[in-house]
Amino acid sequence: MKYFSLLFFVLLFAACGSKNTPPPEPPVTDVLTPNSIDPNEKRFALVIGNASYPASPLKNPANDADLVSQALKDVRFEVTKVKNADRATMLAAVHKFVELLTSNPSSVGLFYYAGHGLEIGGTNYLLPTDVNLGGSNADLSITDNALKLQDLVANLENAHNRMNMVFLDACRNSPNLGGKRGVGARGMTTVATNSEIFVGFSTAQGQTAEDGDNTANSPFSTAFAALIKSPKEVSSVYKDITAAVIDKTNNKQRPWLSGSVRRDFYFVPAQAAPTTPPADPIIKPAPQPAPDNRNAEKIRALRSDAAALEAGGLPDDAAKLRKQADELAR
Repeated sequence: MKYFSLLFFVLLFAACGSKNTPPPEPPVTDVLTPNSIDPNEKRFALVIGNASYPASPLKNPANDADLVSQALKDVRFEVTKVKNADRATMLAAVHKFVELLTSNPSSVGLFYYAGHGLEIGGTNYLLPTDVNLGGSNADLSITDNALKLQDLVANLENAHNRMNMVFLDACRNSPNLGGKRGVGARGMTTVATNSEIFVGFSTAQGQTAEDGDNTANSPFSTAFAALIKSPKEVSSVYKDITAAVIDKTNNKQRPWLSGSVRRDFYFVPAQAAPTTPPADPIIKPAPQPAPDNRNAEKIRALRSDAAALEAGGLPDDAAKLRKQADELAR
């Protein structure tokens, strides 16, 4: 009897100890490979173009808002476009935009601003059309009535959605502003971020951006609208935008970045690599020297950027890139 009791407990212990513990689930990542872009990903954009400033009007921001809005629609963004907005209109548009992102936690948000912007006392401001840009109280009017960039960034961080991008084609130079662009300051300064926010400025810290004297759009918005259709990750796209703006302005304007993101984002998926057909089993081609992979990748990138610039109405810039590609291919 003792033998059977002992045997029972041995078998019971063995049965309990033999249960396989399920392996831990792999970590979840939001990074998507170029060819696996989620077709159901929600993308929302708010585009503001302010041009009608009574004391210092600009020519192109409203046109830029039209151009950028259409480009974003082409890459699956739902776009809210606001032109020549006063303070109340800007604040209301931003509030609705943040609410939309908050209610869609898996969404990607993009804010684009074209118009006057400047830094006063270490704070960046985006200027509504009803701000006072003339007279002795201009700085006070700006600090009291303009939209603080840091407030915008903080609201986007509090939305807790997947990722946000901010693009600022601001700091536009205007002869009517004279010395009223801030207390001894030109352009904008860096902005601190604590979460997944990518902030792109159209020009370097403390510098001004061109409005586009003889064109319908600024150099930055022209490059942005064309190059976001490139099948590249957003940081690579921004490098291409930077190169295009530097070239277009003869090195007078150099876009720059602030903020940091861990996730990859593609405006459009990369093209799948074409399948190479098998070699003819009877007639074999003569052996070719191994290509320089570094040059091959560079040539493909240059030709891809050239096609995007051509589609965006920049044939001269496209021709320059094609020439560089041809020289590398020799």
